[in-house]
Amino acid sequence: RKLSRGNWTTTQRILRFLVLGWCMWAGIILLIWGRSAPAGDAYSVYSLARNLALGNTSVIHPTESYISYYPQQIGLIAFWEMIMRVVNLLPTDLHAYHFIKLLYCVLACVIVFFQEKIVHILWRNPKIDCLYLILAATNVPLLMYTSFIYGEIPSYAATTIGIYLLFRMFSNRKVSSAIGCLFFLALSGMLRKNSLIFIIAIVLVTLLWALYQKRAGLLCFCVACVVSATTVLPFVEQIYEYRSGNEIQSGVTATSYFAMGMQEAPRSSGWYNAFNYNTYQQSGMNPDIANEISRRAITERLAYFKENPAYAASFYLEKYLSQWVDGSYACRQASLAVEGGRNNFFHELYSGKYSKYLIVYCDFYQNIMYLGAFLFCLAGIKKTPKAEEAFRLFRENYDWRKPIRSLGVRGSDLVTEHYFEQIDLFSGIEFREKQMKVDAAVDMIRRRFGFYSVQRGLMHFDRHLSALDAKSDHTVHPHGYFG
Repeated sequence: RKLSRGNWTTTQRILRFLVLGWCMWAGIILLIWGRSAPAGDAYSVYSLARNLALGNTSVIHPTESYISYYPQQIGLIAFWEMIMRVVNLLPTDLHAYHFIKLLYCVLACVIVFFQEKIVHILWRNPKIDCLYLILAATNVPLLMYTSFIYGEIPSYAATTIGIYLLFRMFSNRKVSSAIGCLFFLALSGMLRKNSLIFIIAIVLVTLLWALYQKRAGLLCFCVACVVSATTVLPFVEQIYEYRSGNEIQSGVTATSYFAMGMQEAPRSSGWYNAFNYNTYQQSGMNPDIANEISRRAITERLAYFKENPAYAASFYLEKYLSQWVDGSYACRQASLAVEGGRNNFFHELYSGKYSKYLIVYCDFYQNIMYLGAFLFCLAGIKKTPKAEEAFRLFRENYDWRKPIRSLGVRGSDLVTEHYFEQIDLFSGIEFREKQMKVDAAVDMIRRRFGFYSVQRGLMHFDRHLSALDAKSDHTVHPHGYFG
């Protein structure tokens, strides 16, 4: 038996509760038995935040500080410092990153909750909402990233809330939604600079929507979004420069990252090989010299690719397959570092015999997602007849508490008053315009003085039938009476 909309809504609520509970429970299990610890860049950021939380501002140094090489991490440092100041008040000797991982479990639930709301806004279909919840519950990389002490989870959570508020702003046009959206998008960029990719996409979509809807206010929102996203990190930098009394350098240049992406690396083509760090250090932390070195490296690699096209194709194929077709999204490698030893099962899952099954599952999940998105786009191309679409919307939104005797559908305001009109051979344009003015005048009089203020003379032959106001006293009537 097919579920009614009311039953689907109940199913959706139960499923939402189960999925959010599962995400929280799985994150806590990883916290207790997975025992991932910060390493590499994550440990450097964590160590800076810990020292700053203890009042040691000497860790911010113009030349000898990690933050002078990677100043884009200052936002995440500020976020963690606030958390650690709270943890320092607790009577515990546990590392603060355990509490950060617990917070990330909550933020993973926030991501799922608000993404479900976004899905509902887009499709208004509880079946699709339930499908999303199932996919979210089986998204292993998201669950494993709750143990990765870095900026991905909090930044993604802020981005998700920002996108939800963006859709709310599109519909309710409230200033509060716009302000909330700007705040969370700026926060996402502060926590992880890579989130600028989402912000750029959001600005482009909003610009198109503003042009389509002819809403100048959305153009102002786009400007505010760009300004807030690009100024939040410099603002936080200035705060820490003021606190420490030291200047924070501009850091490793973007050109050196681009050059590094064209080089071989121990792990795979185009991966990290320390070129950006070494170049910046060799240049004496001079961004102009570092950029010049990077540009020469780019020129050399382009010349080599031109001389060896087969190698260039193989290089970028390997880079694409290793970076963009990794179904696990490096969730295993990112949380591989451990402190105090792991449970045997999780040891095998991260680096033992079970790891290959994890990789196969993640690849399968990613392929299902890509294939589903492709088929969904194909299905969207098929145009549904208006009557069928209207009846589908009615079935999905009516609770069936009372039976329906009659249902009518019509379209109105499909074109503007200045749009072209199809005229006929038997009446002139002047007569048509006069008739439209008469109808408009009658409607205006009836709105001011009531329906019975203007009637046709024929209606006076039968006072009983002429007392019927089909628009105000309707029970069953042609839908055309609605104006």
